[in-house]
Amino acid sequence: MANTCAICGATINVLQSQKLMDGNYICTKGCRAKGLKYYDYVHSDLDNVKDHIHQTEVGTKIWQDLMEPLKKTRDKNQKMQSFHPIYIAPSLGLIAVIEARGGLFNTKTYACVYRLENLQLYRTERMPARISGSDKDKKCVHLGFVHTKGLNDVYIPFDDETRCHQCVDYLNKLFGLDDSFRSGIKKSVTQFKATKSMWDLAKAKKNGENLEEKAKETVDAFGATIIGDRTQFKDAADQALANYDLD
Repeated sequence: MANTCAICGATINVLQSQKLMDGNYICTKGCRAKGLKYYDYVHSDLDNVKDHIHQTEVGTKIWQDLMEPLKKTRDKNQKMQSFHPIYIAPSLGLIAVIEARGGLFNTKTYACVYRLENLQLYRTERMPARISGSDKDKKCVHLGFVHTKGLNDVYIPFDDETRCHQCVDYLNKLFGLDDSFRSGIKKSVTQFKATKSMWDLAKAKKNGENLEEKAKETVDAFGATIIGDRTQFKDAADQALANYDLD
């Protein structure tokens, strides 16, 4: 039985077809190959798949233009941290998940690139063998991004569990959320400021002040408590992505 690819219109047989959650089909060698292997096509609809393909096209260009060159830089302030296939570039305010394809002499790298400010969840998890495609359970890094179309909930399996923990520890330190004494003091002060913002919001309502502006200040204060201050990464990403349609 032949199907039609909902993206390119090609006629495809069962072995060439990827069925989506909404009943549409896409071709495996053409359109599905434009996205990353980490994307869950089975539980996605056509619109989300199109978003992911666009995300990968733009992300691959950003990787080639901005991030890959940082592998060779000698400037410590521009260094990119690698937990392959996860790459973190604080100087750009960006984090990438990459996939290399091809042989030794014709390798091409595909990438999804994200704003560090949008990384709301990152943790180590146990990935069952049936999902990882391995003969045993693997440790993975789970990354969750907000304000992101396409691949925004990412599970990256690692053979070396140590690298999983190193990746999460690095992100904690990057966001100022490590478990050191200094971090504890910092978080206590931030929590105090957040509580004070709630008090100021109630006070503003009583005095008839601009509640919308006060509410934003409150959300920002609590956000900094939970995920750390991301302002510097937002500014860096805004500048780096000025000429790219990532969003």
